[in-house]
This record gives sequence, structure tokens and C-alpha cells, in this order.
Amino acid sequence: MNVHQVDRWGETPMFYAMEAKKTETVIYLLKKGASLGVNNHNFESPESLAPVEVARELQVRMKEWAEPSKAPERSGDTKKRKRPDEEEVEEQGSAAEGPRALQEWAAKPAKLPRNWKTQLAREKLKGEPKVIADTFTHKVTLVTSDALEEVRLLEKTLVADQAVLFKKKLFVRACRAADFCLALGAYEKDGQFFAEYSHIVANRGKVGSLVLVARDKMTGRIVGFVHAEKGKKELLIGHLKVHNDHQGKGVGTLLIRAAEAQALTAGWTFDSVAVRVLYVNSPAQQKFFRMGFDIHDEPAPETTMSMLSMCVKMVRRAQHAPEAPKEKIKIEPYVQTALAPWHYKGLRVRKTIRCCRMVEPPKRDDDSATDPEMPELIPVTPNWLYSPSPEEFVQVQGIDF
Repeated sequence: MNVHQVDRWGETPMFYAMEAKKTETVIYLLKKGASLGVNNHNFESPESLAPVEVARELQVRMKEWAEPSKAPERSGDTKKRKRPDEEEVEEQGSAAEGPRALQEWAAKPAKLPRNWKTQLAREKLKGEPKVIADTFTHKVTLVTSDALEEVRLLEKTLVADQAVLFKKKLFVRACRAADFCLALGAYEKDGQFFAEYSHIVANRGKVGSLVLVARDKMTGRIVGFVHAEKGKKELLIGHLKVHNDHQGKGVGTLLIRAAEAQALTAGWTFDSVAVRVLYVNSPAQQKFFRMGFDIHDEPAPETTMSMLSMCVKMVRRAQHAPEAPKEKIKIEPYVQTALAPWHYKGLRVRKTIRCCRMVEPPKRDDDSATDPEMPELIPVTPNWLYSPSPEEFVQVQGIDF
């Protein structure tokens, strides 16, 4: 039985064993090399669909099914064949693939096919590729055939670095390199990588996708690459990887800026640049924040979605796109025109009449002033003749008392 065989929904026998809560069947499949990280068409994995009791049992019995800590030793005498009864008695370890197998896959160097010698000779006759963007220490050019081996090594390193983010998760103990590559958009086989990138080299970034590489000006070594795709009114950054020794030197920003320039040269129309980052990859999110990216609002992922597929979309405006107009709202200064009750608490104020025009008494002749029916006049001091001392009133938030 092939434990990796999938049906029309993209599900392996492991999915059905998990849904039926068959713990022993799950462990048996894991010993045969089944994967907990494979995704179906709904981006679900056996680990994300595992019932609580099955997950606890797998955690307790991890030594039975997880990847062995050491690689199995190869016997020196390969010609000697064992009897059938000896093969049944011999106890075999688990065939699960985990972090050790992934590191071995990433460290294995990739070699260009032999039939590419003609293509390399043609590129040498064309001379050095055109520099799209550069700084004092690095330069960015289109990818060429002689750079694909180094780009392939960087892509493998990118997959291995992403896998380290899940080192404490259960599914990593039985997850193949093929499952990581499928979820992260990479290629497991070197032949698949070279076949795909050969078309990109031939088209020189004019059709569908483009790949740019960053070189160190001193050594000429490739220290980073970016793989961009043409989207609907946006430039999609598929892969962006910078060598660990050259991180923090602006190489990533230089690659994205060069990708925008090359996309415009190729006639692509886009208003924004977008990239998808794993939810658990906080360091990468912080780097894109510093580049001017912001999180794009999207519906929350389903609870059964695989952690390898949980990504956050980050978007920023393209450099050539006009900036959106800003709304200018005039804010009037606040002026308090009345007092609240707490303003009077504990405040002794003597009210005075100030800055108000006094009404002049009506003019009377001498006869009317001595008329017995006329009431006595109240002496009033005009405001312009009275100047109170500062101690006679207080000022509270612009209102005089």
C-alpha cells in the first residue's frame, strides 16, 4: 500500500484514519512513512484535523513513530540475502521523515543538467547582464543560467528556515521535504526547479514571472534572490531570500525596488506590491513593516487550516503609483464659554462688573431733579472710573470673576 496516495480531494489514508480516530492505524501509517504535514485541497492537514485524544496519544508515543534521531546504518555486505523468517523477526524502525531528513535535503548541492552547456556558452557571448539597481556593496541583475545553482541552494535554505519555525509542533516529526515545498511554493526535485527556471531565464522576466539576483560587488557571489509574479493590479513577491551573512544591509529592499523597476520595464501594470508571510514568522513581518508594508484585511483562517498554509497578506503602494489624497479637516480651537459645577467648589470669588458699558441715566433738568415724586438717585460709579485691584477677582479658564 502506498501511504502517500491521494484521492480527488487530495487526501491520503492518514486523513481517513484521523477522522475515524483509529490511533493504532495512524501510528502504523506513520511508521510506514506517512506524513502529518501534507495538505489537501482545502489546505487542511492530518495534524490540524486530529482529535484531542489521538493527538495526546501521539505525543506520548512519539518514540514509536517519529523520525529516528540517527540515520539507519547501511550494512557492508549487500550481496548476502536474508531468509524470509529472519526478515520477519528483525524489528524495523520508523520510516518517517522529519527535521534531519529536511536538513540533509537542503544541504545537498544541486547540479545543472549536462545539456545546458550550450546555453551557458551563449550567455557568456552576450556579456554581463544589465544592472537594474545597485548600492555601494551590492548590485541586482536578471538571473542567468550560471546563477541557478546558487539560487537553488538559497531556495532550499529558505524552506529549511521556514521549517525551523515549527520545530516544537507535532507534525514536524513526520513531515517530508515534499510537503514543506508544496505548502511554501518551492520544488522538491532539482530537475523541476531547473525546468521551471529555464523558461524564466529564456523569457528574461517579460512573461508571467521574473527572478532577480543580488551579487556582492567585491566577490561576485550571489547573496540573495527575489521571485515575483504578475497579479491583478499588484506585483506579487513569491520568494525573497537573502543570505544570512548579508542580512541587515538593505539587500532585501534593493531586490524589491529592482523587481518593481523591471516589472515596469516589462510592461506590467500594478499599483501595489504584495507578499504573503507565515503567521508564525514574526521576524519577517517586522522586516516588511520597516519596508513600508502594512497588513491587508482578510477573513480569519479556518481553525482546521494547516499551520503551513496560515499566511498574512502584507501590501504597500508601488513607488510609481500616485499617493492617495489626504483629507484635510480643520480643527477649531477649543474655547470654554461656561463653567462646570466643579469649578465653583472651594473657590471664593467676589463678583465685579468689569468691561461692560454702563447705561447713562436720563438727562433731567433742575426742576425734575427736585420733584418730590422723583425717587432718590443711587450714586453709581462708572466702570471707566473704577479699576479693581487684582485681588478682587480671579480668572478661571478665560472667564473673569
